[in-house]
Amino acid sequence: MSDSALAVNKFGHHFRGSSIVVMLSFLLAQYIIISRYIRQFRSELK
Repeated sequence: MSDSALAVNKFGHHFRGSSIVVMLSFLLAQYIIISRYIRQFRSELK
């Protein structure tokens, strides 16, 4: 998603708020990665 926003912004039409879309998608991806890691770590401790 963030790569698509970067590509459209660079090679297509610049749209307002593109940096916000990119940052939010990066943050969402990081959140998903960390939450899955924590879930896996907790299940291994049991």
